[in-house]
Amino acid sequence: MVDLRPLRLAVKARLDTITGLNVLDDASGKIPLDPDGKAHQYAVLYPGGGYNPLAGEAVCGAPGEFVWRFQVTCAGGDIDRAEWALTRVRAAILGTQLTAVSGLIREDFTPEFAIQDTTATPLRWYYPAIFTVTLP
Repeated sequence: MVDLRPLRLAVKARLDTITGLNVLDDASGKIPLDPDGKAHQYAVLYPGGGYNPLAGEAVCGAPGEFVWRFQVTCAGGDIDRAEWALTRVRAAILGTQLTAVSGLIREDFTPEFAIQDTTATPLRWYYPAIFTVTLP
């Protein structure tokens, strides 16, 4: 059985190394603002539960490995800030290992277009980037 907590903490530790990025537990609370009144660039980690694919259904890595996915929502008060967050999140985690035995982190999906959240105040733009890593 794979312990998920160390995986989540390893990703969070990498995100915390990004200077100028606020790493939040969720986006439902008060978002830090820049002097222009727009939301400062931030990221929110949403860890998945992971799964053991069947032999013929492996998504990445060898069949039978444990697959763990997580989402990092990269956001800000405008497209520039959201892009800034996404670029730096990718640089911090893509191609790295979470543990000595894990595979390399790869990006599974990120929408091609920034998404505008008109329900939030102040307005925000974001990219929900999904990443995957496999473990034996």
